[in-house]
Amino acid sequence: MESLPLPAAQEVQPAMSRPSLKDVSRTMEYYLELRRPLNLGVVPQRITLPTKNNSVVIGRGSKADVFLYAGEHPSFVSREHAKLELDETIGKWRISDLESVNGMFYNSVKLTRDDRVALNNGDRVYFGNPQHSFFVEYEFIAMPRAVSVSPFSTCEPPAPSSSSSLDYGSDSSCSSSESKPLTPARMWSGDMAARSCGRPSASSSSAFMASGPSVEMVHADIWVNRVFRFLDVREVHIAGLVSRAWKEYSDKSMGTTDLIRWRHPWSVDVLVQVLTKRSEMSSLPIRTIITEGCYKVRDDHVEIIARLAGPTLVHADFSGTPALTPRGMRAIATSCPMLKTLIVRGCKRVGGGTWEWMDTLASQGMLEYIDLHCAGANDVVVSKLASKCPKLRRVDLGVMCTEGVTNVGLLELTEHCSLLEHVDLRGCKRIGDDGVALLVQKCGPHLKTLVLHSCDIGDDALRAIGQSCPRLEVLDLHRCTRITDAGIEGLVNGEAGASIARTLRQLDLSNLNITDAGLEHLTRSKPALTVLDLRSCKWITGRGLGSFIRSCASTLLKLDLNGCNRIQPIDVLMIAKLCRSVLQELEIGAREEECASWTKGDVDRLRTVFGPQTRVHDAFDYPTPRRSFGGLHSMRASS
Repeated sequence: MESLPLPAAQEVQPAMSRPSLKDVSRTMEYYLELRRPLNLGVVPQRITLPTKNNSVVIGRGSKADVFLYAGEHPSFVSREHAKLELDETIGKWRISDLESVNGMFYNSVKLTRDDRVALNNGDRVYFGNPQHSFFVEYEFIAMPRAVSVSPFSTCEPPAPSSSSSLDYGSDSSCSSSESKPLTPARMWSGDMAARSCGRPSASSSSAFMASGPSVEMVHADIWVNRVFRFLDVREVHIAGLVSRAWKEYSDKSMGTTDLIRWRHPWSVDVLVQVLTKRSEMSSLPIRTIITEGCYKVRDDHVEIIARLAGPTLVHADFSGTPALTPRGMRAIATSCPMLKTLIVRGCKRVGGGTWEWMDTLASQGMLEYIDLHCAGANDVVVSKLASKCPKLRRVDLGVMCTEGVTNVGLLELTEHCSLLEHVDLRGCKRIGDDGVALLVQKCGPHLKTLVLHSCDIGDDALRAIGQSCPRLEVLDLHRCTRITDAGIEGLVNGEAGASIARTLRQLDLSNLNITDAGLEHLTRSKPALTVLDLRSCKWITGRGLGSFIRSCASTLLKLDLNGCNRIQPIDVLMIAKLCRSVLQELEIGAREEECASWTKGDVDRLRTVFGPQTRVHDAFDYPTPRRSFGGLHSMRASS
């Protein structure tokens, strides 16, 4: 009897080992990419998660691993706001809230103290509530390391061809093929850089190589114009230490810009070397210094800048440098006679109570733009500034936690500075209708941007604006709760109302008690708006919104309806039919008790209808699952 074949022995699979930090970092790259706001000075734009540590703290304090500077509201981010940790058991990063003041949100869901949420590719994290007036939104991105594209490679370049006669640097080759950290001696070789810029390599074009000295000139131009432009001045300076050829490229590159942007790794020694080297290039002196969001800047650094670059300095941006005091500002005021722009946004200690350095700076008479947002500006500093700076065109006096400038300070400003084009009075709650009326009466013909966010103004202020501001382009009335439909009517029906309708591009009516009647007044003026903010306008319905959208459907690029709880899915679909070929960004959302007619399926269908050209952001606190809004299906079918 034939014996049955024995079953083949099953191969024993080895147990899967847990991914370690080293394994994960070799194959994947993780970072947070800034999505909103993009034009309000938030830095950094990208937060790259480290490969050496398994945790990173984000905040605005000196103990944070990543310094997050929210330019519009510097104090918005807590000193230690959030923490990211690598969970090696699943190979993913987790995020948690460190009991921050304004909270941490994950895909519009608020994180509690005990939450540690795993992040997946495409997830959104919010510093602050996305349903409020200000927040910082980042997208978590996980991608294979090989896909990452950078102006410099951390991998070894191929061995240079033997037929090459160009000197690409003495340290361009190495035997190891393993990825290593980027150092000045390990940047790309000239052959690799030439191919990355679209130029044929030395080994592939003998005719190109035979062109003699002109090749060296073209090669230098490639490094300066195509490669070194990705580096800041400090990195260009360090690159010049690699070889004589690189020094030539470094000197040429440093001589092509009059701007120095300070970043965190800078030391005092490097700062002195760079500024000394640049000051010797008299053909192009330093005119711009930017240290935005760099918490390591101290008074001694600013004194070095004033001593070596002060005589030619025209623009200085020290925003987000909390350690700066009157000592550093005194050096700037005495050593920079040509200074036209000074930005100290978020530098709470620069005033010192008396602002005595402002007298010296203002006496130069050159200032055209000064930004004192969240720097403690008051009537005293406005009086010092206005009386000696008649050329002032842009001023930011916004505050957050203090009362700030009053009608008295605004009167001083308007008496001496009639050329103002941009005025930001954000959070100045002691400015009322009389102060705004004085401002527009004196400066109205030139005024283009007026930010009255949270000021104590009503309908009379809007009537004054409608009479005197024919060139107005940006108007921010967020949380000016005394404004009604009558104020909107006075804005568009004044002597300058017709001109305002033609020039106005951005209008913020969020948190106002206006109704469909107010939108109807705007509709009759036929505005050419590109940005409209109606957040938390709870009395606006789809009927009033539809009439208004029809009047500016060809120009509207961004619309914010977050918190408009009377807007239904069918109303937003109507917007899609009118302007989906133009609209670039749409914001919708509501709290759980206000979004009874919305479901996650409704938002997904709206994204499909709008298409990829429109970014639809939703900030809903979705309730328990409900039946989807039926009208949306029939409307979508008919479209």
